[in-house]
Amino acid sequence: MTIGDVHEPLAPGTVSSPVAPIGVAGDGTVSPHEPPSGAAAPVSRLRSVDWKLVGAALSGLIGSLLITGSAPIHRFAVFHAYPKIPFVPRPPRTENTAWNDLASIMQLSLFLVGMVLMCLGWLGLVRRADRMAGSERRRLRTVLAVAVLWTLPVLVGPPLLSNDSYSYAAQGEMSAQGLDPTHEGPAVGLGRGDFLQQVDPFWRTAPAPYGPVWVLAGEGVVIAAGHSPVASVWLFRAVALLGVAIATVGLVSLARSHRVPVPIAVAVGIANPLVVLHLVGGEHNDALMMGFLVCGVAAAKKGRRWLAVLLLTFATAIKLPAFIALAILAWQFEGVRVPLRRRIVGLVKVGGVAAAMIGALCVVAGIGLGWVSALKSTGKVMDTMSVTTLLGYSITDLAHLVRLQVGFETPVNIVRMIGVLAGAALSFKLLIQSGKVGLARAIGLCMIIMVLFGPVVWPWYLPAGFALIAGSGLGKWRPSYLIGCLLASWLVWPNNIVAHPFLVDNQRNLMLGVCIATTLACWIAQRHAATHGRYLADEEALAAQG
Repeated sequence: MTIGDVHEPLAPGTVSSPVAPIGVAGDGTVSPHEPPSGAAAPVSRLRSVDWKLVGAALSGLIGSLLITGSAPIHRFAVFHAYPKIPFVPRPPRTENTAWNDLASIMQLSLFLVGMVLMCLGWLGLVRRADRMAGSERRRLRTVLAVAVLWTLPVLVGPPLLSNDSYSYAAQGEMSAQGLDPTHEGPAVGLGRGDFLQQVDPFWRTAPAPYGPVWVLAGEGVVIAAGHSPVASVWLFRAVALLGVAIATVGLVSLARSHRVPVPIAVAVGIANPLVVLHLVGGEHNDALMMGFLVCGVAAAKKGRRWLAVLLLTFATAIKLPAFIALAILAWQFEGVRVPLRRRIVGLVKVGGVAAAMIGALCVVAGIGLGWVSALKSTGKVMDTMSVTTLLGYSITDLAHLVRLQVGFETPVNIVRMIGVLAGAALSFKLLIQSGKVGLARAIGLCMIIMVLFGPVVWPWYLPAGFALIAGSGLGKWRPSYLIGCLLASWLVWPNNIVAHPFLVDNQRNLMLGVCIATTLACWIAQRHAATHGRYLADEEALAAQG
């Protein structure tokens, strides 16, 4: 029958079927009949909209806008004419204490509201990634579209929650001038100028603790920017975005290899606040390291071992902690169940090739091995969310209570060393058991352990490990993972927020309390989910269900 034909009446005794929605046949197929009125079709489309997903997307977008629009601009930055959001005040770059008291309250309120909305949006996206209709490809596109939406405000705002990109620009200018930024700091190599002016005074004399791949990348950025300190900072955000894009490709492949639902893996490992606000917003080189790292592990999972060695060596030549991935890959290089002799052969092969590649890259970049020893300069940072550092200060405070005149350096250094040794011991155990744990999960856990037990902890150190665990399957640990990732994104606040004197005087003890509370929150979430059965079964079971 064609449109306009007269329908035959029902035979006597026939029961009519329920009326299908306009434009849809009773069997769920699209009906050729046009809706009788123009008002009915939009109603049908409105009913098909996933309003919970829309709410999650808008929540994250508003949160991103509030955080970015009210973010302070580094007071030494050359450029400060960033787009302004109506009704969202941006703090001025002045030292006016009277204004800063009021601005601090406003900034704190906007930041808190923005973070809450961002985190609620992310949890909503993860939940809808499990439940939204459509094929896996369509769900993946939806998750990526939401992640891009949240990232758009960040792309046009100032560097968020960190000033590292200004140091990257100065180090890139040093390399472009034929100087070794891993041997001496910008103050020695550059002298006065806009590149040096933008660097935080704390880091002006510190050599770069980054490998040859990042030195070459920084040099390329500065040259592409025409040696402009302003354009260089903008381009470093593009490099961070590129790193996240590469990591996304690797995570999709890794999730498919582990039979983990890809939309869930990407929603959890890429679209989280740590990546959006800290990696992209903060323009950290950890983003590019994560890209090579995740792609390298994905290549190893597909059996492309030497490609994996190449990519993981590049990651190590950006930041040294990626060496953990090379070590675990080398341990499994000759096979999962092989005698110790063959494992040693694998270690020698991978270690020799990686060392030769890094040496060649250092020659190309015109640097020595100073970037390895320069890591000790990061240990000068004491105001960090490192449990071991904070415990060292607490021990010093306890000693002072019993009238022992002890400086903070000795207790802090001792506890830091204990933490590094404990992290190394746990990582070695995971290396030995990596065949049972799995390559991706073992590397991800080791990287997180070494960060949490390390002397300096920043939120942008964690996304690479979190992404690998998301790609290999969270399983029953999903509640604690989500809470841990969510709370880690709160560990750094805008530096223009003026704290109450009581908070300043007790800052480190309160920070230790925050770390303990975060651990407790993860434990409570895990116990609550286990008791009430509210976490989903392993992602492999979800994949088997369709």
